[in-house]
Parts: sequence; C-alpha cells; structure tokens
Amino acid sequence: MRGKRLGRTLAVVLASFALLLGWAGIAGAAPSHRDAPSHSVRPADVGATLTSAKITFLTSGEDKDGDTTVSIKVVTAAGKTAASAFDTFGRFGDGSVVPVGLLVRKNITWDALQGGTVRLHIQPNGDDTWKFGYRLDLTFDDGDVSQTIVNRVSMSEDNRDHMDPIEF
Repeated sequence: MRGKRLGRTLAVVLASFALLLGWAGIAGAAPSHRDAPSHSVRPADVGATLTSAKITFLTSGEDKDGDTTVSIKVVTAAGKTAASAFDTFGRFGDGSVVPVGLLVRKNITWDALQGGTVRLHIQPNGDDTWKFGYRLDLTFDDGDVSQTIVNRVSMSEDNRDHMDPIEF
C-alpha cells in the first residue's frame, strides 16, 4: 500500500516537473488528428501550392433540378479565382452525395488562400429550391489537405448566391 502511494506521488512530482520545464503538456504537445478541428485534416505548410480541389455536395430536403446551372469558385483573399467549375452537373436528388472536381489555377499558394472564400452561384431554369451541405477539399503539393465543411445551405431563384470563408 505504501509503495503504491509513493509511486503515485513520484509520478505526480515528475509530471509537474515536466510541465514546469515545458517538456510535456499543452505548450509542448503536438496536437493529434483526433484533437484537430473537424474542418481541417492538418494545416498546410506556408508556401505550399494548391494541386487539386474537390467539392462534395450533400443534398437534403430539396433537390437541385437537372437544368439548374451551378458556378463554384474558390477565391483568394486578393479576389483571384484559385479553382472553379461551371455546369448543370445533372439532377442532385434528395439524399444524394455528388463530388465535383474543380479546375485549379497554377501557382496558387496556401498563403494566398488565407482569408479566401468559397462562392456558389446558381442559375435555375424557372423555380428551383436546393437545400444542401458541402465539403470542400483543397490538396497541396506537400500532401496536406484542408477541408471546409458547411451545412444547411438553401439556394433558390430568389437566393442565387452563397459565400463562406475557407477554413484551415
């Protein structure tokens, strides 16, 4: 009994000493992927270049008609289009999951995307209300991936534009 108590006390003293010197704890610990925010796999390195971009739409409640055109743009903080796509992409039915690859411009860096936005615009042919969420995946040349996840978007002939900040 006395040995267990002495062992626990020694462990507490050593852990306190390690925290005091910065060997462990919040200041010295590297965050695990489990502790990372849900919108980011891990941050890209400064200077990394964007190599690919994909947006995945998750339609819920109201589908997107097959003849409604969708414009998708990833825009840098300076207003330059970094990645984009434009098409009708067909009908997005209720409960559908539709990935869309984006055309990526050359030499767009992680730094330039800080403070950037995701911009969506629809052009319905008549009436169309589309309720959805999406996940934007940006992949960089150092292998890092950044995800922006947005839920509960509603667009229609009366609400054609939507914009969200890019999350890292």
